Amino acid sequence: MAKGANIDLSGLTTATGPVTVALSWIDPSGEGEADVSVLLVDANGKVGSDADFVFYNQLATADESVRLLGKAPTATGSEDRILVDLDALRPEVQRVVIAASRYAGATFGALDDLRLAVSEGNGEVLLTFDINDADTETAFISGSCTAGRRLEIPSGWARATRPGSRAWPPTSALTSTTLRKRKEPPRPPRSRPPHPIRNSQAPPGPRHHKPARWGNALQER
Repeated sequence: MAKGANIDLSGLTTATGPVTVALSWIDPSGEGEADVSVLLVDANGKVGSDADFVFYNQLATADESVRLLGKAPTATGSEDRILVDLDALRPEVQRVVIAASRYAGATFGALDDLRLAVSEGNGEVLLTFDINDADTETAFISGSCTAGRRLEIPSGWARATRPGSRAWPPTSALTSTTLRKRKEPPRPPRSRPPHPIRNSQAPPGPRHHKPARWGNALQER
């Protein structure tokens, strides 16, 4: 596969169940990690709510149509995997965006053999995409799956290069520039309690004689 590719998964397998999307890499230092995360977006490319993020602190959507399987060692390095059931997505979800991020100043250019792979339920690899031009990125969008069972590779990376921390959401650098949350409808104005009656408008009440001052009392004696 190459940048800009658009592949119909139905043409690669007759299976209709979930697929596994994995990002794999080799870290020459032996210490680095990468985190895969998912954003569920609507037809306008907007995230509905916080529940539409799947990452290491939120391992699945409520309906479990997307689940983070976690990291696993490979023969040469590591991989982070996500299970995606495209047939179980909510009707308003049109695209499952696969993102990846690093933290503590680490970049994807420091990793070797960075690769995105899609496998069917029995483990057979359907396709792979080698990411050969990673450089100073700390986060980027590597691909997306559509509700129509298609895998799309962006023609140009939506990427972030600012240093990140391993805090939620890991793709905040991307969502702030590429994917926007749906705007919630404006809240109705808060009703204010009626203003208290001013003194000048207060109804007349019974008059009370003012208590005599001590000075006046002493003069009257």
